[in-house]
Amino acid sequence: MNTDFITSIEALSNPILGLIEVTQKCNLNCPICFRRLKNQSEISMYKDLEFGDIIDRLERLKKERPDIDPTIALTGGEPTLRDDLPDLIARIHAMGFKRTEVMTNGIRLAEDIDYVKDLKKAGLSQMGLQFDGFNNSTYQLMRGKELAETKRQALKNLKSVNQATILAACIMRGINDGEIGSIIDYAVENKDFIEHVNFQSFIRNSNNSDKFDLAYIYNKDEIVKSIECQTKRQIRKEHFTSPATILPVPEFIEAVSKKPQKQYFPLFHEHCNLTTYIYVTKNKTLIPVQEALNMESLLKYLEKITNELNNTNSFGKKTFLMMKLTLNMFQLIKKHIFRKMLYSSILKKEFDPLANLKEILMISCENYMGDHQFDYERNKKCGLFFLEADDMIRPFCQQEHY
Repeated sequence: MNTDFITSIEALSNPILGLIEVTQKCNLNCPICFRRLKNQSEISMYKDLEFGDIIDRLERLKKERPDIDPTIALTGGEPTLRDDLPDLIARIHAMGFKRTEVMTNGIRLAEDIDYVKDLKKAGLSQMGLQFDGFNNSTYQLMRGKELAETKRQALKNLKSVNQATILAACIMRGINDGEIGSIIDYAVENKDFIEHVNFQSFIRNSNNSDKFDLAYIYNKDEIVKSIECQTKRQIRKEHFTSPATILPVPEFIEAVSKKPQKQYFPLFHEHCNLTTYIYVTKNKTLIPVQEALNMESLLKYLEKITNELNNTNSFGKKTFLMMKLTLNMFQLIKKHIFRKMLYSSILKKEFDPLANLKEILMISCENYMGDHQFDYERNKKCGLFFLEADDMIRPFCQQEHY
């Protein structure tokens, strides 16, 4: 392993998602995968990570960085090939981690409703379902198998148990870039269990470059343009921002709650991510957060209040500032749901003010780095990390991961 891109748990900055590869086994061999097998004999080398080893890594994380609480995501390979995944989920929550995720292709979820129920019962926070669209031709080209019906059944089973779900769509030029609007439409119609659509750029490396050249890469800015077009401008380019732009929100929450927030707020590099939050009304009208409040004015005002809170020890002055804030919220925030968003985040002391609000759909566009444009400085700002053995972590876009 290339140690130039490996560092210790202590060195973590801005961690938002901690990933553990619980197995190397998989029931697909996707043509686009950065770990695609070129020789089927390699399958025999793949194995599961021991249950105890997984817990050891998490215990070290807790010990070395008690100040952070990232979502713990179980990935692979295909993690649902493990029968003990529900037990693992339950154990992770018992250790004190608040949020868990399973990243899956959905095959077992479609075939085994009892397994879906067991994961839900164990306390799984969210299911990250690989979902590239609705057409078999898309899956045949990208995943090597016609999976459209499998995905539909997996979603049906997830909906039946009300399992919060993320649709993770890899977008490739000329293959499924025309399905972006349909994916968003599905999420809107099924907002009762879909909480996030994550569009991802195709990662090209030596394992898949023989099948796909650079022309297939569809970056985050192109995805945003397609969203604008395919949603008939209900969601537009100006509605998307880099997560770093809303830093005044966790800074304000930290000033109020006295619970550190900034050190694990995802200050991703500007080229990594664009995000928007959409209020989905009961009649399925879409209201982007920027349409419901004066975002620029709100952030400037929160920054001002934060400075004043940090510069006084007077309980009376702090009470006055909070009353002043409450009054101003009615002018700066036009929709009740977004007032609720701010107050609930303060009460729960959560760094993401829009997390877990059932009326809100999050849409994000990720630019992952392939071999052709790997940037070490970008990599150092990564908020997604693999938890390795021996107190080490590996940023998601680290070259050796390819």
